[in-house]
Amino acid sequence: MRSLRQAAFILGLCVLMAAAISLAPAAAAAGPSALSDPLVVGSEGRTVFLMQKRLEDLGFYTFRATGIYGAITRNAVVAFQKANDIVSDGTVGDETYGLIFSSNARRPSVSNALRQEKGPRGQQSASIQTGLIVEWKGVDEQMKTGKSYTITDFYTQTTFEMSRTGGTGHADMECTTNADFSRFLSIFGGSVSWEKRPVLVRIGATQVAASLFGMPHGYVSIATSGMSGHACLYFKGSTLGEEGGPITDVEHEAMIRIAGGQEQ
Repeated sequence: MRSLRQAAFILGLCVLMAAAISLAPAAAAAGPSALSDPLVVGSEGRTVFLMQKRLEDLGFYTFRATGIYGAITRNAVVAFQKANDIVSDGTVGDETYGLIFSSNARRPSVSNALRQEKGPRGQQSASIQTGLIVEWKGVDEQMKTGKSYTITDFYTQTTFEMSRTGGTGHADMECTTNADFSRFLSIFGGSVSWEKRPVLVRIGATQVAASLFGMPHGYVSIATSGMSGHACLYFKGSTLGEEGGPITDVEHEAMIRIAGGQEQ
């Protein structure tokens, strides 16, 4: 009787192991590039939310992420598809969705008005101050919501104040005053921009390398600054945030390396 029970136990164990092995490839494939059904107008859920957050980060979507695929989302998808030379029908299948989350995804065209100057005119590039590259986790512990921080543009050395108003995987920032917002605009060629800039952020006595997005979006906490939203400030290892998932941005990472003196 005991031998029969042992045989049954071993057989059951083998069945469980075989089931686990057969499920492993399916679990591994369930990444951001895999869709069970195409996303179209009317689709809802977390997958739509993640796509909206990524399109926002890429510079194609300027509304808050809702998880609902409506007309605004479709327009953003079509713009993305056109910029990436794929069928621009507003339907998000595996090709479009995979490309959205790819590091090879193209952004909107660079503004011709944006000048990448290494410091004020006449300044030698060797004398430009660089920042310390610090992981986001350490920065997040030091940067307090509601507190103002001095931002210095790496190329022009223009400084202005911005306050942290939120953010999880990165810092949401708003200019402290209208004058600060004017200086913010000046580093992006005089108007809001889809570009990112290498900047230094003074946290305590340390200048930290970061990347600043030039397009205010989303909620507003400081109504007197003139900003129509907040601007994302990325540090090394920053992501879209807790709700948006662990999605990083290669452009932000490149700007951080420049601000840290690791790239030209």
